[in-house]
Amino acid sequence: MGSPTGSPIPIYDNKGNQIDFKKDENGNLILTKLDELTLQNIASKSNGKYYFASGSRNELDDIYKDLSKLQETEFGTRTITDYDDKYYYFLIPALFVLILEFFITDNRSNFFDRILKRT
Repeated sequence: MGSPTGSPIPIYDNKGNQIDFKKDENGNLILTKLDELTLQNIASKSNGKYYFASGSRNELDDIYKDLSKLQETEFGTRTITDYDDKYYYFLIPALFVLILEFFITDNRSNFFDRILKRT
C-alpha cells in the first residue's frame, strides 16, 4: 500500500498515537513512494498477482477470494516419534521377585553371595 506521489512515514508511540514522521540525518521528511512497475514485475515473475490498494474499494476481499481458491499444498512433512517408556512395568515386579527370592530361599544366588562378601 502506498502512494505514487509519496507520503511521509508516521512514527507511533507505545499507545498507538502518532507522534511524528520519520526524518533523515538532516531533518528532512522521508517520503515512501509506491513503485508499481517493480511490484507488478515481481508478481508476474513469481506467478503471483498484484493488487493496487485504493481507498474507494476493498482489495482485501479480492485477495481473500483468490487465496481461498488456491488448492491446499503440502510443502513438507515432519514426523516426530515420541516413545513412551514402559520398562518400569517389568522392572518393578522383577525387583520385587528378586528381593522376595532373597528372603524365601535357603540357598541364596551366587550374585548375592558375591555382593555380601564385598561389604
